Amino acid sequence: MHILYYSWIENSKVDMIDALSSLGHHVSLITAPVDNYLVQPELENTIFQTATDCHCDIIFSFNYFPFLSQAAERAKVPYVSWIYDCPHWTLFSPTLASPYNYLFLFDLSMVELAKANGAVHAFHLPLAVNTRRISELLKQPSNYQDDISFVGSLYETNTFRRLSYLPEHLHGYIDGLLTAQHKIYGQDLLSSLFTPELVHALGIYIKTEHNPLCPIPDTHFFLSMLQAELTSRERIEYLNTLADNHSVTLYSLSNQDLCPKVTFKGGISYATEMPFVFANSKINLNISLRSITSGIPLRALDIMGCGGFLLTNYQPELDLYFSNGTDYVYFSDTADLLEKAEYYLSHPKEREEIAANGLERVTTNFSYEHQIKQMFSLL
Repeated sequence: MHILYYSWIENSKVDMIDALSSLGHHVSLITAPVDNYLVQPELENTIFQTATDCHCDIIFSFNYFPFLSQAAERAKVPYVSWIYDCPHWTLFSPTLASPYNYLFLFDLSMVELAKANGAVHAFHLPLAVNTRRISELLKQPSNYQDDISFVGSLYETNTFRRLSYLPEHLHGYIDGLLTAQHKIYGQDLLSSLFTPELVHALGIYIKTEHNPLCPIPDTHFFLSMLQAELTSRERIEYLNTLADNHSVTLYSLSNQDLCPKVTFKGGISYATEMPFVFANSKINLNISLRSITSGIPLRALDIMGCGGFLLTNYQPELDLYFSNGTDYVYFSDTADLLEKAEYYLSHPKEREEIAANGLERVTTNFSYEHQIKQMFSLL
């Protein structure tokens, strides 16, 4: 198959192209950074002309871009997008309804959202890891060595933090919603509790833009805002609780003052440094974005794909593909997190066996080649 691949310089480009090539596909690459997710007339014309001239079979990108959809429809070529960002606002674009679109989404809830927004072809497909490349990389010497590590942002600059002008009763009500959701993983309480009255009340104080090219409903915008705030609170709480009792390292560009007992080591490269952190940490934390209500975060797959021990919050789809206590371990609340961290720090043999099982499962069922075959069989 001849594939026209549009890259916006995403982390997964090299692994995806290697896998496509190894499966015998021919890849033509167009690379351009994104400055407008919705409209890029010159780039759209370039994609259209290239697709027409080279008689490609599909246009492909990670994440969904309306201008690629329009180019594909003009060329009468299928546009395949593999979506790994959540939330993903372009799922509200009217272009989603084009019959030339084939969307692959890592979260089952996002599949339902895409269909509700008019997508004709929307499929569930978890993300992938190139364990072959990682294993070669990890043969190099490394200075990384942590007891408990976390790689990611604390989301302390989210929109909700800037809303100091909300009235006290509304702020208190929202705090109550966040507290309720904080106690539960695997069930999306926030969405079910987001009443029209709450949306109206927030709309009085928060003005949103309604772009006709991507009309995001206020409900989804406000919900995402609160999910980001809850993610921030949880990450800070979990890290601080663990740091009161253990050595915890955070690889992040976030504000160090939020976790005073945590060792900060700054940001790291996804491709060249992060695998060493995961492979050489006794415990790797995954604290999912609350907007990912069902799917397996790429971070969880990355950790297991590097042979690291994964300790994560509960995610429904992790239990569909992996076995808790065998391939990875999940925690249910702050007390459970602390208890399991203490247990697995003091039981290295069990920890290493679980990490080895997770690596084997990811290598077998979550390689790029495996997932691409799933994708093309659905096509």
